[in-house]
Amino acid sequence: MNHFIKTLDLKYIYKIAILVSHFGSSFFCLQSAGNIDLPISGGSQEFIVSTRTCSSNTSDSVYIIPIVFHVLYHDPVDNISDAQIADGLQDLNERFRKQNADTIDIIAPFVPIAADARIEFRLAQIDPYGNPTNGITHTYTDSTAFDFLWDAYYDSTGGTHTWPTNRYLNIHVVKGFAGIIGGGRGTLPSDMFPERQGIIITNNMVGAIGTGTGGTVFTHEMGHFLNLYHLWAYLGIPGDTTNCANDDEVTDTPNCFGASYYYGTPSGLWAESCGSLDNVQNYMDYSPSQIRNMFTTGQAARMHDALESPVGGRNNLHTEANQIATGIFVPNSIKETNNNQFVIYPNPASENLHISSSREALKIVQVFHVSGKEVLNLTDLDGFQTTINVGHLRPGVYIIKINHSHTQRLIIR
Repeated sequence: MNHFIKTLDLKYIYKIAILVSHFGSSFFCLQSAGNIDLPISGGSQEFIVSTRTCSSNTSDSVYIIPIVFHVLYHDPVDNISDAQIADGLQDLNERFRKQNADTIDIIAPFVPIAADARIEFRLAQIDPYGNPTNGITHTYTDSTAFDFLWDAYYDSTGGTHTWPTNRYLNIHVVKGFAGIIGGGRGTLPSDMFPERQGIIITNNMVGAIGTGTGGTVFTHEMGHFLNLYHLWAYLGIPGDTTNCANDDEVTDTPNCFGASYYYGTPSGLWAESCGSLDNVQNYMDYSPSQIRNMFTTGQAARMHDALESPVGGRNNLHTEANQIATGIFVPNSIKETNNNQFVIYPNPASENLHISSSREALKIVQVFHVSGKEVLNLTDLDGFQTTINVGHLRPGVYIIKINHSHTQRLIIR
């Protein structure tokens, strides 16, 4: 960390902070590959959600959020693959659902409050214009690094425009930021500059294949997007003893100096500051990425409150209507399954749909609208392939079920 601070041009960061304040930009946090991020504030309106009282959601419901990745690249190596995106998304979902393998390493005092945040992210299947998508865009740019992070959000400054941020969680993936080493940033909920609501992250922080190096920076930045502060609150220098007077507005995360306090100390995971044991393994600390492995129950409640708030459009992202509009909705009664023996094409379809089977004869084909209503039922089938006409179905998202065993999403356009 000390090496990072010495090599970082702090005057450059200060200039950015002044510009942000002047132009009223969204609050955001930068996190480097070395796990140092620099908070920059741009107006009290950014913190409306933070004044809300967090109330724990005791239900078993899960917030499902449509997500789109915008890959910006100049050199071909930075046009990362869809497989790398999928790898990063899988890790993100595992960590938010407390399914990451390293939860077994959580030290005993924090095991009782380590939380399944009950938040999941799915790649959008329908774009803002009603066209099919896989939730990933790839855009060539003349920019090798962005002088100002928000430049990535606009076509006119070498980036690519965000999709409506009250309907999609936008992730802009870039090579790097000018003057800043690695990392990413996630905006706290705000109604200012809605097109800047989302996450911008370097491609080496997405997944553990391709250019990805693994780690938990993506999870950390998603925490910011869902209104989580650092453990020593949204401002302050990690390691400053005065941080004991600051609070992240979550009751079960102990006040602490900040991660720089832990580096090189014998205490390690059992470090104490501010008169109590610190939650060193929390995703919202600056601890080494490889040891961060948990959110707390209070943090999960605060994220749920953000998702119920209209600030920044967060409350619309997970609604059933928006899930249907973005193509990620699957009724509880209809779950997708993977069965490689059936081939369905084309998908998206507009007139005829061809279905073939490699092993099992076709017996019954059902098509459901995402609302759960059955719109097609063919039972007089015989053989290993068939063609059905779907031209009478309205454009939208459907679920096709074959022989009561194979279920997958079908898009009609």
